[in-house]
Amino acid sequence: EIFSFDKEIFKNHPVHLSRLNSVAGSGVDGSLVEGHEIVSSRSSASSLLNNSVNIMNSYIEEVSTIREIIQKILKRYLRKNNWSVNKDMPLSLDNPGWIGDTLCLIALSLNGITKETLLRILRRRGYDGNLKITELFWNIFRIQFGNFLQEGFNGVILFSHVYFKEAVQALLLEREERGIAEEKKGRVEEKNVY
Repeated sequence: EIFSFDKEIFKNHPVHLSRLNSVAGSGVDGSLVEGHEIVSSRSSASSLLNNSVNIMNSYIEEVSTIREIIQKILKRYLRKNNWSVNKDMPLSLDNPGWIGDTLCLIALSLNGITKETLLRILRRRGYDGNLKITELFWNIFRIQFGNFLQEGFNGVILFSHVYFKEAVQALLLEREERGIAEEKKGRVEEKNVY
């Protein structure tokens, strides 16, 4: 039953349920439960959302879209369960670590990307030697992101829902694009001064 998880989380929190329904109203077809079903069905099946009741309760009042909920959960996850080749910089949205890099590669792939290609690109980025993404870490990643990712019959990995892809793009890729655009703008302005 798709609503069993919903009832369990929100039975003592009707205010949160109504808030989440208003957030979900921003869904593709305007359905009040569409986004709610997506988040709750994903969170009930995915260990990415460990302690999901507390996470949902803490985030629900701060957001206005499903994408924002997913972004907050991703930020928390990237901060706690990750490592980066750039040891001089702390993990952040500017240094999202191997998990952030992996999610960006999946988001940038037009029709998905295979595990082998992902791991090869990550090795080239410096995730090798003692930073190598082993089978153990890859399997933990796949379990943690469970239903947020799907794997095709040909081994191609892609996002299982547009909300998750949009959250990754907004959180990790659009931020980088804005930084590059600002850097280029600064160079042009500097050039015009001289």
